[in-house]
Amino acid sequence: MVAGIYKITNLITNLFYIGHAKDIELRWKSHESTLNRNIHDNSYLQAAWNKYGAENFEFVAIEGVEDLDKLIEREQFWIKHYAKKESSATRVHTRFTHL
Repeated sequence: MVAGIYKITNLITNLFYIGHAKDIELRWKSHESTLNRNIHDNSYLQAAWNKYGAENFEFVAIEGVEDLDKLIEREQFWIKHYAKKESSATRVHTRFTHL
């Protein structure tokens, strides 16, 4: 079990979803399962998954976090980090993350 921060990227649009999990591998399986069954809580991510297909998404663990109390803090760090790197058009879509 690896806790940490992960990023799901749409390889066509470059929009992304950043999340945290106590078990990243288990969380990815949960995302994949709900997306494939068309019942994901994030309607924007679900719509993109339906439109572009699973093969156009990349799931990457971006940071392991040992102190579980710091998961949300580290998630916020990465959301801000990627928002700064993206164009203003993409920055609008960072609201699809856990802001």
